[in-house]
Amino acid sequence: MIFSEGEPELWPVDRDAEQPLWEQVYDILRERIEAGDFPQGRAIPSINKLLGRVDVAEATLQKALTQLKKEGFLRGRQGRGIFVRPHQEWNPPPPPDGTA
Repeated sequence: MIFSEGEPELWPVDRDAEQPLWEQVYDILRERIEAGDFPQGRAIPSINKLLGRVDVAEATLQKALTQLKKEGFLRGRQGRGIFVRPHQEWNPPPPPDGTA
C-alpha cells in the first residue's frame, strides 16, 4: 500500500537546510520509488495527495517530479497520471564524487 496507516502524516522537509526544498522532495520520492513503495508501471498518487504528505508549494513538488521524469524514473501520460517507469529505464546521475 502506498500510503499505509502507520506512516507519519507528513513527509519531513527541513526549511532551514542548505539543500533546496525541491531537492529534498526529489530525494523523498526517489527513495520511495527505489524502495518499491511506488510500484513500477503503476501511477503514483495524485499531485493533491502528494501535497497532502509534503508541506511544500505545488511548484516545488512539480520541480521534483520534473527532475524524476528527466532521469527516467517517471513518465507522464496525458489525462492518466504520472507512472513509475521500469527499472531498466532509470537513468540517475552519477554520485557527486564520481563513484558508481
